Amino acid sequence: MALCFADFEFTCGGSIVGDEVELLSIGLVITDDEAVNILDTFYDNVRPIRHPKLTKQCRKLTKLTQNIIDASFDAYYVCSKANSLLESYGCDKIFVWGNYDVVGLNATVVNYERLALDCEPVIKTAAAVTDIQKSVMQRFGTKDIINVKDLSSALDFQPDGNFHNALVDAEALLCIYSHSLRPDIGCEKVYKLLSERMELKKQREEEQRRIIEERRKVIIETMTDNGKAQL
Repeated sequence: MALCFADFEFTCGGSIVGDEVELLSIGLVITDDEAVNILDTFYDNVRPIRHPKLTKQCRKLTKLTQNIIDASFDAYYVCSKANSLLESYGCDKIFVWGNYDVVGLNATVVNYERLALDCEPVIKTAAAVTDIQKSVMQRFGTKDIINVKDLSSALDFQPDGNFHNALVDAEALLCIYSHSLRPDIGCEKVYKLLSERMELKKQREEEQRRIIEERRKVIIETMTDNGKAQL
């Protein structure tokens, strides 16, 4: 059975919040059942229907341009293509990192339903999404949650493009998953990353304590000076 690793990008920024987010791009990497050999890949952009104009934040994050989005098909068409590819490989699950992808896909469904538009392919895509974040981190022996960019980079993933590109992030997820199946080559690097984060956290806490102590001393000195002035 083939495996599918995926990432979905959504509109963001400006006044776009909650169920106003919409699907913006899909990246899929299909592998053999051991996550070793890549059998196929899929990438396509999606033209939003509620907020078709990209915000500045969205352009900066995804590196997409308005011209690219204007020339793209809608979510119905793109999800239909993605679903057909998954069916051809017998994939009934779409592995993702975290729960936001299904939230964003369901929000896209809401936007289509508001306009009484057919969104069955989007619903089908959302139903196949499976969050593997916790199970993978458990394989690494920790409950800590690390984002795809930081974790894959710690595992020596070299992106052919920018993170927050749906296909690049899907490839990064494959890297993470394959290392989790071979913890002897992944755990040490994950532990190193977690140790570095812990040390950075301690440094920040120490700095915060120092700032608070300095402020306390200034307040005490000010109070003391005021008391002296009243004598």
